[in-house]
Amino acid sequence: MKKLLIVVLAVVMAMTVFAGCSSGGGTAATESPAAATEPAAGADAETSGAAAGGDEMNVGFSFASKETTIYQAFEDYAVKQGEANDPKISYSFTVADADVSKQANNIKDLIAKKPDAIVMMPQDSKAIVSSIKEAHAAGIPVITYNRAATPDADEKADAHIGLDAVDQAYTTTKYLIELMQKDGVEPKLINVMGDLVDENAINRDKGFKQACEEMGITPLQDVPSEWDPDKALSGLTAALQAHPDANGVFVASDMLMPAVQSALERVNKWAPYGEENHMYIGTQDVAPNGAAMLEQGYNDVSTAFDIDAMTVALTEALTKIHNGEDLGNEEILVKGKVCTPNNLDECQNVWGFVYDE
Repeated sequence: MKKLLIVVLAVVMAMTVFAGCSSGGGTAATESPAAATEPAAGADAETSGAAAGGDEMNVGFSFASKETTIYQAFEDYAVKQGEANDPKISYSFTVADADVSKQANNIKDLIAKKPDAIVMMPQDSKAIVSSIKEAHAAGIPVITYNRAATPDADEKADAHIGLDAVDQAYTTTKYLIELMQKDGVEPKLINVMGDLVDENAINRDKGFKQACEEMGITPLQDVPSEWDPDKALSGLTAALQAHPDANGVFVASDMLMPAVQSALERVNKWAPYGEENHMYIGTQDVAPNGAAMLEQGYNDVSTAFDIDAMTVALTEALTKIHNGEDLGNEEILVKGKVCTPNNLDECQNVWGFVYDE
């Protein structure tokens, strides 16, 4: 009994000492939800959970739109990696439906919630600068994601994380031209562009034209789409009529491929590689529909949009914010893998668990 009493007293004393020391920030202590949300008397009510060293981050995430699978993949990856991260990252998502004013208002609402950071995927690379300024004025760090703010902005995001869209288009175009030349075909290419208020679309156009110039190819025509499949369909249809000798198409994203297919079917040029009426096609992203067209031979090459690698970079940047580190306006650009029907097994899972569902 005496030994038992001694053990009990020892445990009680140890718990008392631990409770007294835990307020010094030791890793063994875990704040209760109430302590994490209620500032102590005299504390700065504006201090975010990250600045206060809390064990969870609350992050606002402003989507420009979510009209295709790729945008849902961005959300799924962020949630999955955020839940597994230390600190845990919880997101509040808003979607602007491709409306610049709505995105600005969505971000105002996020700012009012005083998150530890805001991730912005701009609809318009210039208009987003005002929202970056508003967030900074409220003391909230900003990461632009997937799409950057305009390079000449007078106020920068704390960091930008995206795909190297110039390299993405360059590698696709170079492979496409080399394939055509290997097959004894003189490349005569039409360029189906994205939305030129989107920095990714601008950079993909740069990469396409850089590869063409280096390889001595003059594109037949640019077809602006504004990421609208109907505009892509009408524009490509007109371009094919104007250039009946066209034998290749560069497409700024897999999301436009249904429109491209319709336009090519109208002129009997929708056929898999190896058939006489095959139109050579290079795309971007390797979304599920793009992967299927690669597998079937309609599409010859596409450089992947590596969402997994981008999300890892985002999670690491948010963790640095949580730890009080300055991101220094860093630009992190992830290079995509060049995918063809010959290496599709290596590329099929580039979006990870999205393909597993």
